Amino acid sequence: MQRRHLVIFGFLIAVLVVIRLVAMARDVPLGEPHPVDAPAAARATGLVLPADLPRQVPEFLETGQNWRAARALRGYLGRRDDPDPAAVLLAARAEAGWGGWENVRVLLEGEPWLDSIAGGEGWHLLGRALEEDRKWEEAAAAYTRSLRAAGADTTRDRALVTELRRGLVLLRLGQTEEGMEALERVRTHDPAVSGWAATLMAEALEERGDTARVRALLAGEAQGSPARMQRAYVRAHLKAGDPAGARARALDFR
Repeated sequence: MQRRHLVIFGFLIAVLVVIRLVAMARDVPLGEPHPVDAPAAARATGLVLPADLPRQVPEFLETGQNWRAARALRGYLGRRDDPDPAAVLLAARAEAGWGGWENVRVLLEGEPWLDSIAGGEGWHLLGRALEEDRKWEEAAAAYTRSLRAAGADTTRDRALVTELRRGLVLLRLGQTEEGMEALERVRTHDPAVSGWAATLMAEALEERGDTARVRALLAGEAQGSPARMQRAYVRAHLKAGDPAGARARALDFR
């Protein structure tokens, strides 16, 4: 009986070891033995990456495995005193992909190359990270730098998103005219997002209690989400210290 127990115990230990090895193979940061395919990586990422970057990193990003890409890149960058800017930017993309905005700030803040790599993409990512921390002035400055650094390698969609987020941040800062101008540029350049831009504008103006401008947006033809805009109008009255007006508007929308 004792021998049988030992055999069973040994078998269980072996199974646990195999499970642990499989988990390690899936999750540990990948090392140097399989360098990146530079041409394929450039096509996938739009970046000229160092040849010793782990091959699987671009593949992880292409398949939406941002957490695994981020972990692999943390290990890679941690072994280098002066990492290649393209690899750092790729790491920031990966961290942003799973919501690691604090890590994005650590990677990008103070870097001297943000104007010269990928048409200001690093500034855009840094702006998003600063938004998460409600650092509105710094976020607006980062978005402005991103737009100024935009070049031939900047996609139209990213430029529009940067302009949109910059406009919303400016509204939060009370720079209403400049913010509205930025958002109107987005609406003019891409009618497909006009309604949702109006919704986001209303929600940003709500925080400042700007009932007049929210009302004007609500009266317009472009409304991405009428329900959200109505809620923004009600809350704008509350922010403005007008609970009676908020109640009246809420009753109007019932």
